[in-house]
Amino acid sequence: MTSLSPIAAMTGDAVPPGPSLPLSGHGRSVVRRVVLGSVPGALASAYLLLLVLVACLAPLVVPHDPNAQNIPLRFAGPSAQHWLGTDSLGRDVLSRLIDASRIAIMAPAISVGFAILVGVPAGMWAGLRRGWVDVVLSRIADALLSLPGLAFAMAIVAVLGPGLSHAMIALGVTFAPRAFRIVRGATLSVAEETYVDAARAIGLSDAAIIRTHVLPNIIAPLLVQTSIMMGVSLVAEAALSFLGLGVQLPDASWGTMLNTAYQTQYQNPLGLLPPAIALAVTVLAFNSLGDAIRDVVGVRRTR
Repeated sequence: MTSLSPIAAMTGDAVPPGPSLPLSGHGRSVVRRVVLGSVPGALASAYLLLLVLVACLAPLVVPHDPNAQNIPLRFAGPSAQHWLGTDSLGRDVLSRLIDASRIAIMAPAISVGFAILVGVPAGMWAGLRRGWVDVVLSRIADALLSLPGLAFAMAIVAVLGPGLSHAMIALGVTFAPRAFRIVRGATLSVAEETYVDAARAIGLSDAAIIRTHVLPNIIAPLLVQTSIMMGVSLVAEAALSFLGLGVQLPDASWGTMLNTAYQTQYQNPLGLLPPAIALAVTVLAFNSLGDAIRDVVGVRRTR
């Protein structure tokens, strides 16, 4: 099974996965294998779970108001009061980093969720029905994939206007063709199996075939690619926010924090490190989780 690398995801050079065997509904077994079967999978799962908890409890755990300015304390170094120091406006960096974790979870969830809601039904329909439906939907997906992902998202935001919701819609549109290709490839593999022909012979509807035969087979590759796309979406959101097209100041996101630190890098050279490290570690966690799921599913398929 081929993972979708961040570069391939943004350029559209995704490779549809090969066929996979059903997971027989043992979702909890897969989770246990991911968490307990490998150190990277366990560390990635623990970190992402902690990040979700911090994001949910952000208003309760931030030590200071993330938007409160204190000009006399601008560029203050780490101290007992400000563990990561302050930025150019005297705002507590740790508080803004914690507050921005909500965007780090919400933004990828919205964009990838939108892509799945659009791409998965279309991919199953095209792979199962084929004919003109497959041709039309595939050509639309190919046309969208031929466009540079981030540039296309920037063009959509330029039309809709800056803002987090518009940025997430733009990213969802760029990810939907990739989800379509993944699901279509897996569905085409399943459609060739004799048990699908037998199901049609006994009069099962397409909806029943999708529910009993197609969905169990596409879950594995879809979970892997979803995890990878979450990481790519986080990078893309940070890039759009860095350029002023995503989250708008004074709201905190790791992209806007990078922009603020970049503008004052000569006065505070270490200001780039907290948001950059948080972004890198989170993307690495998403990628490691996807690799762990891939390895677990590969073992199940071999057995």
